[in-house]
Amino acid sequence: MTTTANVTNVAGYAMYLELRHTEVPNRVTQILISPEGMTSAHAQVPMVMYSRRLTSVQPKKQWRRSSSMLTLHTTAPADRAAARVRTARDYIEGLARANWKVYKEPIVVEATPEDLEDIRQGKTPYKLLGRVWKSRKYLGFPEGFIHPVVWAAS
Repeated sequence: MTTTANVTNVAGYAMYLELRHTEVPNRVTQILISPEGMTSAHAQVPMVMYSRRLTSVQPKKQWRRSSSMLTLHTTAPADRAAARVRTARDYIEGLARANWKVYKEPIVVEATPEDLEDIRQGKTPYKLLGRVWKSRKYLGFPEGFIHPVVWAAS
């Protein structure tokens, strides 16, 4: 039986990357790249990149938001897309030069118009991140991001 009650519109696909430092343990950088798309109210939303760096000293941090300075109304779509991809690429290449490596594999999840509305309003898209956390669990990522340091008495 087919129902439309649980059918959600897909506005695009977001990509999540988890990077770990190769030389310093317990350092994780998380990156979420949202798609450019349209909200349910037909408002255009640009691609946005969220990132945060976690350590054993700071195991919880807020997400930083970054995007290209180009607006949706002043530039051709291909130029906007190229500028936004360049922003993410430059950030990830900088991490790679600083000995960060992608852990396991990138995760791609569906983004809904409601997720894009949160992004348009400057909010962190927690429902989108919830889909990422479910995917992490399914793909065998560790439960926590940072493993606690165990101190031995001497």
